[in-house]
Amino acid sequence: MINYTEFIAATLEHKHYLTEEKLYAAFRLFDVNDDGKISAVELKAVLGKENEQYKNKPEKFWKDLIDEADEDGDGYVDYSEFLNLMNKKSH
Repeated sequence: MINYTEFIAATLEHKHYLTEEKLYAAFRLFDVNDDGKISAVELKAVLGKENEQYKNKPEKFWKDLIDEADEDGDGYVDYSEFLNLMNKKSH
């Protein structure tokens, strides 16, 4: 299990850490129910648990985060969308 700080550190040091294996491990961390996609509820459960500043964010905050990466508009982030988001953020 990785915590929020470790995840952020890995994304900031992308040239050293953004390997397929680590990206898949990060995706699985957020895919709490193991259905192959990340929902706003799962994102909140993971990030809100580790960081006090995120605990009381409104539902819209979490939905907006998902919407940023949700390319097909289904309300979830699948692994392909997650990879695309991470690649955008690393360039």
